[in-house]
Amino acid sequence: MVRSLSFLLLSSVVIAAGCHLDSFACTAHIQPGIIVTIIDSATGEPRAAQASGVAQAGSFTDSLRPYGYDGQPLAMISRHAADERPGTYTVTVHAPGYRDWQGPRLRVSPGECHVQTVSVDARLQSAP
Repeated sequence: MVRSLSFLLLSSVVIAAGCHLDSFACTAHIQPGIIVTIIDSATGEPRAAQASGVAQAGSFTDSLRPYGYDGQPLAMISRHAADERPGTYTVTVHAPGYRDWQGPRLRVSPGECHVQTVSVDARLQSAP
């Protein structure tokens, strides 16, 4: 009885996550649609901590949020947006002392369980 109940609960979670019973590759984590690595174009130094920005698809706008960290001491290197949301996006990044950066249109496609993440580098140029 306990085994049956456990299987039923697990099956319900898997189905609720939009996954097939025969495929356990699906997870319950939230997949970002877009990851933007933000760096100074001249030095290659990360600038994600100082930056802000948006990903926009039609009337939908999503703020870029902290994502990846690297180095010692840890430095924020990227931001993300469009979690689990397919669409065609324009990404704009703002950072003090830099020109605004706008990337190419990015197509976030749906996958079997999660969106297929698109990554882009925002190479910021110093403002005159």
